[in-house]
Amino acid sequence: MKKNGLTVSKKIKIKRRLEAFHKATLGKTNFTKEEDDFIRKNYLHLPVKNIADKLGRSGTGVNAALKRMGLIIPREIIDRNKKQALFK
Repeated sequence: MKKNGLTVSKKIKIKRRLEAFHKATLGKTNFTKEEDDFIRKNYLHLPVKNIADKLGRSGTGVNAALKRMGLIIPREIIDRNKKQALFK
């Protein structure tokens, strides 16, 4: 590709990285199907820490599960959760 002056678009690079990540982490989780379903149903409504507490898991584990499932929490929701967590 370099010889011909071709480059890979940023979108394709990101897609390849995600595919490699999913392939590398496939089957390396100890979350049950029920826990994954709970995360899918609640990740837009509850902060990651609350989901982790309800499941008896770590926040890092829940974040890894979100990434593995390809779920992204929108910035507006993250900001809303941070605002609610602040001391008044």
